[in-house]
Amino acid sequence: MSYLPINRDLLNNIKIYNFIDNIYNNIIKFAKEKNETIYYHSIPTETNSEYSDQYYIKNMNLIIYNLQNLFPDLSIKHSICAKGKDGKIYDISNINNIDLSLINIMCYNSYIIIDWSLPSNMLNNS
Repeated sequence: MSYLPINRDLLNNIKIYNFIDNIYNNIIKFAKEKNETIYYHSIPTETNSEYSDQYYIKNMNLIIYNLQNLFPDLSIKHSICAKGKDGKIYDISNINNIDLSLINIMCYNSYIIIDWSLPSNMLNNS
C-alpha cells in the first residue's frame, strides 16, 4: 500500500471541510423535513480538544466562504445566539444590555446561521 505524506495544514483543512460537509448535509435534511427557512448550526465547544469553538471561529472566514459557494443566494453568517424560554434560538449579537437581561445567558452559543427566506441581497439591505 502506498501512502502520501500529509502535513498539518492539510489535516486542518480536512477537519474544516468535514465540518462544512456536515453543515451541508444537515441543511439539506432540515429543508426536506421542516417548513422553516432558517437553519442554525451550533459551533462545537469541545473544550478538551484541539478543535474547540475557537478553532472553528479562527477558521470562520474559510467556512463561510465555502458555504457561500455551496449556497450562493442564501444569507450565511456567524453569530452568537441564545435559547429562549420558549425553546427557540435568538440572535443576541445586536441587542442591548437591557434586552439581554431578558434572555437566559447561561444558554448561549456560537452559531452559523443560514437563511433562505429571502434573497441574500434583500436581507443585507434591511
